[in-house]
Amino acid sequence: MNSSATHQVRIVSAVPGRLRIKSRGTYRNPALLNRIKGDLEAKREISGVHVNPTTGSITVHYDSGRCDRAGILKWLQDIDVLAEDLMRARSAVPATAEPLTVIDAINDLNTRLSRWTGLPIDLRTVLPLAFAGAGLWSMVRNGLMIEKLPGWLLLWMGFDLFVKTRPHDRARSPRR
Repeated sequence: MNSSATHQVRIVSAVPGRLRIKSRGTYRNPALLNRIKGDLEAKREISGVHVNPTTGSITVHYDSGRCDRAGILKWLQDIDVLAEDLMRARSAVPATAEPLTVIDAINDLNTRLSRWTGLPIDLRTVLPLAFAGAGLWSMVRNGLMIEKLPGWLLLWMGFDLFVKTRPHDRARSPRR
């Protein structure tokens, strides 16, 4: 069954015998969710499909001895439902890969937040500003607080985080 529109979903939970996906464009579209449910329930390997139009969630129960997640994703693709499999992307990192650094983690989180919110977010700027803001607020409210967590320490942490998460321009500039 091919329609002109492609619907996007993302996998939010997957264990053998159960797959839960959450739709993006089908949110509160019971007709489309029920069409997907009917198409999936027509497969003999699937024992049940539950849809929730309020959340846009689809839970698929299947016989893990007769099919797997890849087979269900193929069936979804056949009915013009594309699933973003973030779970497989996380586990696809080779064991020999170098460990992530804090900067790599921040860059990855930047990408995910930007994709999720649709806004250009740069945590390399937001996090230091948050520390600096907390430090200034603490100093205005409580003074220098020598006896407790001092506000100047939060300011320093913000500055230090800002410097350490920025690429060094000297390392990137070509040598003459």
